[in-house]
Formats: sequence, C-alpha cells, structure tokens
Amino acid sequence: MALCKFNVIKSIYPPKGVDVLNVWADLDRSEAGYNAALKLRERMKLVNVKVNILMPPQELNDEKSIDWNDILIFLGKSYFS
Repeated sequence: MALCKFNVIKSIYPPKGVDVLNVWADLDRSEAGYNAALKLRERMKLVNVKVNILMPPQELNDEKSIDWNDILIFLGKSYFS
C-alpha cells in the first residue's frame, strides 16, 4: 500500500490479514511526515498491526525535505537491495 500525502494516512486501515505496515516517511523540517507515521502507528496498535517507520538516511542541509525518491536519485537503486 503506497501513500502520497501525509493527510491521507489519517484514514488508512489495512485490509484484513495485514499485520505489518512499512511506512516510508519523508524527512522534512516540519516533521509532518514522521508525526503522521507516529499517529498511524498508535492507531494501528488498536488493531494489532505493527508499523515500521523508515526515514531517509540523509540529513537535511539546505533542502526543505528529502523523500525516498530523492534517496533513489542520490544513492541509486543498489541502496535498496
């Protein structure tokens, strides 16, 4: 299941049989992506679904945010294998 906007995450409930969600959150100065992922984790505890939050391994310098597509561009697909 892929999500594009952090405000959509508020209404997500996984299909029956899903017991783990991996959330590939954006790294941004406002921490909106991370905070949304934390809220999802708390909500999923109520339905016994584990949530793994993955954050980009870069530090913010002059960028407003870094997402996983940036990591793909910066580090290449070999980073994910």
